[in-house]
Amino acid sequence: RRLAPLPVLVVASAPVLAVLSLGYSSAVIGSGLFLAAYTVAAWRSARQTVVAAAYVVVLLGLLVVVAPEKAELGAMATNAALFAGAIAFGRSMNDRRRTAALLADRAELAERARLEEARRAISEERLRIAQELHDVVGHSLGVIALQAQVGAHVIDEDPAEARASLAAVSHTSRSALAE
Repeated sequence: RRLAPLPVLVVASAPVLAVLSLGYSSAVIGSGLFLAAYTVAAWRSARQTVVAAAYVVVLLGLLVVVAPEKAELGAMATNAALFAGAIAFGRSMNDRRRTAALLADRAELAERARLEEARRAISEERLRIAQELHDVVGHSLGVIALQAQVGAHVIDEDPAEARASLAAVSHTSRSALAE
């Protein structure tokens, strides 16, 4: 029924017309046609649904020819309303299923975008930390180099100043390591 709903509608109408032409009622068998019309509308394109609706109109016209005694105005109006309702309900379900699929796709895209944004933010934070670390280490190494050069320059003339420079080197290097 779902694999080939339009052919099912066409094939299922033959026994209904045969039963009606023999003068029997088709209440139970006819309900299968409503189900087949619903299935075409629910699982196929709008174009195939229009083809099914046109076929139903032809089928109701054949009913007038094959079994004129069963084709009262009230019965024809009821059958037309039932077919229209089945087709409308099928289209509604088709639209609902497509909307649900679109919403699921949209949610998946939003989740991917959120994850990508999180990855980008992590990357930017790592880059910022690396830049700060680079600045701290670069500044500390500059201070250490300057203090070492001062210490080397004054070691013979002012050993106390040389010790102070070495203490500054020690303090700056520990501070840089801590940061």
